[in-house]
Amino acid sequence: DSTGLIAGHLLGAMRGRSAITERWLALLELRGVIEEMADDLATAGSWRLDERDDPEACAEEEYYVQRYPGG
Repeated sequence: DSTGLIAGHLLGAMRGRSAITERWLALLELRGVIEEMADDLATAGSWRLDERDDPEACAEEEYYVQRYPGG
């Protein structure tokens, strides 16, 4: 099952959500939460979390700190 998990993650990263049939997605628990987290993860490289001089970056940092507390 671990190998299947890793293969699924890699295929998902390569082909995106559109490669998964709607029939499977319809049954997915917490689908909205998973999709939001996937979108956040896909953009994590562009987060500006340490730019204290930029008010827009500070607001973005606060958004993600509130969304993902405990880090």
